[in-house]
Amino acid sequence: LPQFSPVHWGPSSLASEGAHTQQRNCMSLDSVDMEDGVDQLLRIWVPGLGAILSIVLGLAPMGAVLQCRKNKSLGEMNPDVFPLLFGNSVGWLVYAICTRDVFLFASIFVNDMAAMFYVLTAYMLAESDTARRKIEAMMLTLLGLWSAV
Repeated sequence: LPQFSPVHWGPSSLASEGAHTQQRNCMSLDSVDMEDGVDQLLRIWVPGLGAILSIVLGLAPMGAVLQCRKNKSLGEMNPDVFPLLFGNSVGWLVYAICTRDVFLFASIFVNDMAAMFYVLTAYMLAESDTARRKIEAMMLTLLGLWSAV
């Protein structure tokens, strides 16, 4: 992953860069390896673990939704949660794009697709037109709000 750090060019920055390089050359090999390991941990492993946990959280309702599809009925499941889950995912997706966070984008994209699957399943299995209209109204409201952003 690229490292983002401000770089200022000029006589004073070149002098400070030379001092920084010299200071780094004086460090022991162990401290440089330790810094690289911590950097790798903070830039790859921690965000990667966060992405995995986010995907697991987003896919948690999948078993219940698939069971509803198998039974061809929502049963006791409340379908109002799924449009809200979708709206939340869209918000995080917008944030991930704006911040160019690859780990967040990957995990939220999966969650967004899962949330859309949940919404479509709830819509398909809704037992009344009133329940379908409620899902439609919630989705249109959320999409309208996010379109305004």
